Amino acid sequence: DLVVALTAPGLGWGTLDGAPAGAPVLRVLNKHDAPGAATAPERANADLEIGARTGTGIPTLVTRVRDALVPPADRDDPRPWRFA
Repeated sequence: DLVVALTAPGLGWGTLDGAPAGAPVLRVLNKHDAPGAATAPERANADLEIGARTGTGIPTLVTRVRDALVPPADRDDPRPWRFA
């Protein structure tokens, strides 16, 4: 349903072998505050940058994952959610 690809500066993005065909991909660059991160080539392809140690960007990551998996109409519906 959603692929979250996580990397750090200097590690590259790797491949997404085995990811479901057509699943959206959210590319997350961790350690965005590390030395050299501002010029890391991975930054150009990142959808979001976070700092796991400091928590920077984590609320945005949570929101992006939630929004990708749960449509707004479902989040706004006051009835209980049903999962199949």
